[in-house]
Amino acid sequence: MAERAASKLWGLKSLEGIVADPEAEFSSRYMALRGLLDSIKATPSSISQGTIEALCALLMDQGPAQRMRRSWFLYREGAKALSFIATSPGAAPFLKKSAFVGLKALLERTSGVPKKAVAETLGSLPLPIRGPRVGVPSGVSIDELPEIDLATILEEAADERGGGGHIFETEWRGRSLVLWGESREPLVVKLAFGPQEVAGLRTEVQWLRYFEERAEWSREFHFPRPISIKGSYIFRPFGATFKDLFQQMNGTRPPVAAISFRAPVHYFSYINEPLKVDGLGLETFKEALSKNAWLMARLASVGIIHTAPIPLFHNRVQRERRDDMGLYQWWRGGRLDRWLDSCRYPNMALSGLRDLEHLLSYNGPPVELYRHMGAQVLSLFLLAGSYFRNLAPQRRGRGPDGRPVDVRDLFSFEGMRRVLNAVIRSYVSGFSAKEVEPSPPFDMDRLLRRMIDEMGVDRHMEEVLRRLDQDRMSDEEFRRFLLERGVTKAQLAATEKGAKDITILTGPHLGGFNQRISIPELLEAAGSVAALSIATRWEALLN
Repeated sequence: MAERAASKLWGLKSLEGIVADPEAEFSSRYMALRGLLDSIKATPSSISQGTIEALCALLMDQGPAQRMRRSWFLYREGAKALSFIATSPGAAPFLKKSAFVGLKALLERTSGVPKKAVAETLGSLPLPIRGPRVGVPSGVSIDELPEIDLATILEEAADERGGGGHIFETEWRGRSLVLWGESREPLVVKLAFGPQEVAGLRTEVQWLRYFEERAEWSREFHFPRPISIKGSYIFRPFGATFKDLFQQMNGTRPPVAAISFRAPVHYFSYINEPLKVDGLGLETFKEALSKNAWLMARLASVGIIHTAPIPLFHNRVQRERRDDMGLYQWWRGGRLDRWLDSCRYPNMALSGLRDLEHLLSYNGPPVELYRHMGAQVLSLFLLAGSYFRNLAPQRRGRGPDGRPVDVRDLFSFEGMRRVLNAVIRSYVSGFSAKEVEPSPPFDMDRLLRRMIDEMGVDRHMEEVLRRLDQDRMSDEEFRRFLLERGVTKAQLAATEKGAKDITILTGPHLGGFNQRISIPELLEAAGSVAALSIATRWEALLN
């Protein structure tokens, strides 16, 4: 028996040696890694510090293996092996801790494919997080909703805390009618123009009621208060006053449903308004962005995900015929469509998060939580870059000579550093439920240089309207699509629908059409911060 044990130990040592050897042939190294993983899964008691060191050596390897097309599989399996040790009930406690500490250290010390593997593996740690049950019943049909006029809404609002029903000013914010009166808190009527938007209103009302019923959320989260009218939170807007206001909106179709709520004072003060002389200073912007980062992370820590801090697309024009609806899947590394336009109206205000129709109760696999969190961090970093672009919003696109506009002079290297560090600190602290001062788990200086170089020069302006997408449009949709994107009427008259692909300038984008993102470092950083947040929470649970 002693001889068999010695032979088995020698076999593990041999496998560990091949795994750690940067000169070993790729396939041999991969097969040794698979053998090592099978062995430690079958016999967790065979795990040693040497096993952990061999796996860490593999992931620290920056040699030829990383440049091979199959390298992802090698590094992913190596990171998963460390994660297995860190979470295995059969491993010795000190080895479990050693494996976790090693994996967390690798997040900061690696780059490229190994870093991606480490981040996704840390992001997949099985935290006990499940979102709340927030039912969104289909409710009655639109035709059965009560018809409510503006006077009735004002009467109900007068009974709400915060003011009476006299309105002094109205304005449109997107599809929301904002009514300002005696209360400092605006009264809002948010409209829906089709079934999908009605479903969004139902979702938003359910979440608003969920938070309203839980006092513990009110200390940090200043959410709107929904108003129930004639026993319903959703209604059909009715009456001459509404009709006149809708005409002011210049809408081409009437709304089919609406909800009403009292909003916080700064609910419509976007953190990213194009700056004027009296606009947000950098410090105010930093505090507002980091506040929203904390709020999003805090919600995510209990399984409530804001899925659209800003709209992120790989390709907007093809979303009707793509399985992914054109939405941006950051872990795939594709080109990011119209990044500056996406930052224009974030679902973040000075008062906090907005548009709760985008909230999702998370109950999926761990990697899904990690990917949602990575998208949130990516959104925050993009907003940080857009702040500096908004110092001179008119400087955009291409100049008279056809060359890309260069506005890198607008960016402050140290100012961006302060903003990103504040966002990282707030996000990790919010998710881990403790105040931390984490070091950025990536090369901050390199990221800042790359962000300024790519966000400050509008190199990628082109978008291609494929023939297939043209064929899916009506003649009027085709005409409106091109006119809205800067095509002149004369150019439109000379353009035949469906004859050929049409190139239009709709950027700036981050990356050329159907190419990779031009700042891969940005995706690496976003994934690393999401992974660090999850690892910090995991570490707190261990202690």
